[in-house]
Amino acid sequence: MSTLPIRNHPGSTTEAIHGPVRDQTGTVHPADRLIVGVDFGTTFSGVAAVYTATPDDIEIIKTWPGGNGITSDKVPTELTYDVPAHPTHPARPVHAVPISSSSSSSSSSPSPSPSSSLPSPTPSPSPTPKWGFQFHRPEEPRLRCIKLFLDPIQKLPFYVSHLDTAAQLKRANRTVVDAVSDYLTQIRRHTMETLSRRYGASFMASTRDVAGGGEGGHGTEGGD
Repeated sequence: MSTLPIRNHPGSTTEAIHGPVRDQTGTVHPADRLIVGVDFGTTFSGVAAVYTATPDDIEIIKTWPGGNGITSDKVPTELTYDVPAHPTHPARPVHAVPISSSSSSSSSSPSPSPSSSLPSPTPSPSPTPKWGFQFHRPEEPRLRCIKLFLDPIQKLPFYVSHLDTAAQLKRANRTVVDAVSDYLTQIRRHTMETLSRRYGASFMASTRDVAGGGEGGHGTEGGD
């Protein structure tokens, strides 16, 4: 959950008649916030926002990149990367997903944790992600249900393969945690662009991020 604070002038006559006044100076006050909620789902994800001065006016993001003007409350939780045929960056050892089945005996080598990976001696540039509605052919390869790979004991649907997912991640030199982070980064970027169009750039510029639900009213608070 995220909150973006806006300043008002409590107690004024204008506020009593018309509700909280938005300060045009761009300064912030802890009383008013723009709260953003992200539903990161296994197959679809969604975003909603509300300004605390008008709590009944909930803004649900319904337009998405690649949607061709079609509105939807949710966007597919799917991702892939545009990787060159012959990548120039060195491949790092990536143990992104468990490859053995859950029925393997205890004497077998344990499946690597989704988040485990050996450090790369040289950081490689992140490949360009394609996500959500940006897939226009059913046969296009993509990462699906990446949320489930964060917990190796989760059962996967029949259409998701451990081996295929691991191969896609290896080609992109990414881990499951990287892929989840990349997907949520795209969600955040699109959310901020949408809210900037809705509330105005100067309104959004008067906020700053505060990770982890910090105290006070100056910023965007991160949370579940």
